[in-house]
Amino acid sequence: MISTIVCTYNRADLLRDVLQTLCEQTLPKSEYEIIIIDNNSHDHTQTVAHEFCQRYPNIRYAVEMKIGLSHCRNHGWKIAKGEYIAYTDDDCKNPSHWLTLAKKIIDEVHPASFGGPFYPFYNSPRPKWFKTNYGSGVVSTTPRPLVGEEQISGMNNFYRRSILLDLGGFNPNLGMTGNAIAYGEETDLIRRIRAEKPAEVIYYHPDLYVYHLVRHEKMMLWWNMRMWFSGAWTTYLALRGESIPQLSYFQILKQSIYWLFIFGFDVLKGAVWRDRQQYPYWQNYLYEHSFRYLKWLGRLYGQFKRKFSRV
Repeated sequence: MISTIVCTYNRADLLRDVLQTLCEQTLPKSEYEIIIIDNNSHDHTQTVAHEFCQRYPNIRYAVEMKIGLSHCRNHGWKIAKGEYIAYTDDDCKNPSHWLTLAKKIIDEVHPASFGGPFYPFYNSPRPKWFKTNYGSGVVSTTPRPLVGEEQISGMNNFYRRSILLDLGGFNPNLGMTGNAIAYGEETDLIRRIRAEKPAEVIYYHPDLYVYHLVRHEKMMLWWNMRMWFSGAWTTYLALRGESIPQLSYFQILKQSIYWLFIFGFDVLKGAVWRDRQQYPYWQNYLYEHSFRYLKWLGRLYGQFKRKFSRV
């Protein structure tokens, strides 16, 4: 059996859509269950969940009072009945073959973890500058094991339950908390699988895709700035600063000023001197070029945060 877990927080209307796609899977319902983990929502999430539970016997509903995505994910796998645990987001739509292909991968490969790409859909107008690939995530065009630092998307991943049990699941100090942008819980778990169980396979299949909503705010520059910055420092914490030189407080301050200057100059460069064939809009230059400097600033903030927490 596959246990499909949907963690949700105040997104009742979106939850309805993802549950409907999960209920329309071609895999027989006797071979999978759906578990809704409500992170103490204040909208009508409970009403939507109960509606689906009454209509479909393979759906269960539970509430996690501790705010945070990792708490919800851990709650989910702990009460799951399946040998494999699937995670998808409450703003996804899953094609009908999703679980059937997942079962085939399980039967043929039996990986510790596996996943696939995600592609965008929209419920608001897409700005002219926002390219389709900005809302996509593709690692490979062929089915294969992932290597090195290659990762699986958190909105489309599967884990063998015994792996989660052995490693203690997701780190509750990482990941989204309420509406705060934070990442790293999947990165941390995959890192631990590779470190503690090196013989296990992390697998990727390009046909195991989901559609993910690109909300209106995700197509705004300020949100993407926060995303790049937050993604960098939370990933730094998830990787525990591996292969990154440790700096003193003074060095962190000095490098932060340096990268802020580089970032500011690059933003100006994009506005005035960018290649307008490669970057038709100023926003394209920022997204594809300038924002990479926010990764350095995010890593420095992550190192400061780690050092400060030890004081």
